[in-house]
Amino acid sequence: MLIFYLEAAKSTESVKVTVRPSGTEPKIKMYFEIRTSPVAPDGLEETKEGVESILRALEKAVMSHCYGSIGVDFPERGFLLFWQLPLDDKMRYFEIEPKIERVKDLQNAEARKNEFVKLISFLGSNPLEKMDEAFTAKYRISVLRYLDLEKM
Repeated sequence: MLIFYLEAAKSTESVKVTVRPSGTEPKIKMYFEIRTSPVAPDGLEETKEGVESILRALEKAVMSHCYGSIGVDFPERGFLLFWQLPLDDKMRYFEIEPKIERVKDLQNAEARKNEFVKLISFLGSNPLEKMDEAFTAKYRISVLRYLDLEKM
């Protein structure tokens, strides 16, 4: 297990990252801890939002460093994909995204739906939820609306 004590970020008292292997799966687990001073109830929401913003930036920085250390050029939008997806699946999504874009050219709605489902099936259960935020960030529209499949 590795424990990193980082310099406290703005409005925090301490920042700690713990990295350890999973005891049951072939993966590494990371735990991010951010501690603040006690706050009055009326300042709780603002403090929580600030800490969550710091957490997101920290997670992104740590993961970007890890990906870079193994030679992976990880796209910024990759952080919008479901966080528990394996790296291979995240990278595969970006490989098939142009194919998803071309599904729009199919005239028949049923054919568009079938092709879309086939393309994202590797994402497992609830695949739309795992990729739609990344798609929307690029195309400025949800994938179902883009493919005109909202009514299906």
